[in-house]
Formats: sequence, structure tokens, C-alpha cells
Amino acid sequence: MIFDLDGCIANTLPVWITAFIKTFKAFGKNMSEVELMRIGLNRIHETGYEGIDAEKFINKLYDVLKNGIAKAPLHEGMFETISYLHNNGIKLAIVSSARRDQVKDYALSKGIIKYFDHILGFEDTKNNKPHPEPILKAIELLKVHPTDTIMIGDSDVDIIAANQAGVTSVWFHPKINHLHYSPGQFAIHNPKYTISNIKELINIL
Repeated sequence: MIFDLDGCIANTLPVWITAFIKTFKAFGKNMSEVELMRIGLNRIHETGYEGIDAEKFINKLYDVLKNGIAKAPLHEGMFETISYLHNNGIKLAIVSSARRDQVKDYALSKGIIKYFDHILGFEDTKNNKPHPEPILKAIELLKVHPTDTIMIGDSDVDIIAANQAGVTSVWFHPKINHLHYSPGQFAIHNPKYTISNIKELINIL
């Protein structure tokens, strides 16, 4: 099983949104949450926005993120589900569009890093989600086959990447994410399963 981190394993969407708004403001640009979610957080992260230097923007963004990410909680039932999967012989990986060191630091702080065989950040592949390359890289590292793999994510890029990689796609849409994503928003991308409680994942096995 391959998990996304932000918005999926962890309830970090509010932290990212606040950090993006503050960072844009530092570069003289006002940005609303509605506009951020329309464009997609990961897409701005990779490309910058309207003439803003991408490298400077990203460095500033991660400076703003530091304290907030560490305080963000795991989604309800996430620790128990991840530990259950690991203890039952399921190989696990995280594929994130965030920096690998941030993802590892968060997983370590929440006591879940020991359950994951591999953790990939945006710098580990040439292309990032929604391109399938990160998922295919994780599959290669896990030494498994796409048809035996499940990708769990909270956003459209996770579902698109999963479908293109030939793995089973699961859209995790917990109630708290309804504040940022409307119910059914990503149904057009045809996830194989949609769940609102992460413990439902066990029933998919």
C-alpha cells in the first residue's frame, strides 16, 4: 500500500493553506483559500506563480511551514490502521509531493516511520503526481506488482497518478477534509474506492 501524507495520513491541509497564504503575501500577492484549492497546492509548490521565483518561494514556504506541520495530528484511526497493515505483512510506502526530509521528520515525530519500508518526496523523481512516476518508483522499491498495489490519497493528483500507474486507487475523503474539498469533487477521476474512515481500508484487502 502506498499512502500520500498531507491531507491523507495527516490533517495538514489547514497548515499548508495558511503557509501558502502567508508566503504569497510575503511576495506581494494576495491569494484566497478558494483560489489555492482550485489550482492545487502541489501544483503551485512545483511551479511558483505568475513570475514569482519558484526556488525562493519554496524555501520561504518551508520556513513558514516548520512549526505548523509538526503540530498537525494524524487523521483519526490512522496510527491503528497503519500499524495493523504492517503487522499483517503489508508492505507500506509514502509518496509525497513535499520534501522528503519534512515527510520523514513528521513520520518520526508521530511514531509511524517504523512501519514504512520507503518514503519518497518530490525530489526523488523527475516527475511528480499526477504523473505516475512516483508511484511506479515506490512499486519498484517495494518489489511488488502494480496489480497488487493500492494507492491511498486525498486529492485528484493521487487518484490520477494511481490510475495511470495501474494500481488500485482509493480516495480518502474524511469529514474534516470537506472543509477544503467538496464531496464528490474528484469522482470524475474514477477512484476505485472512496472511503471516509481510514479503517475502511482494511475491508478493501
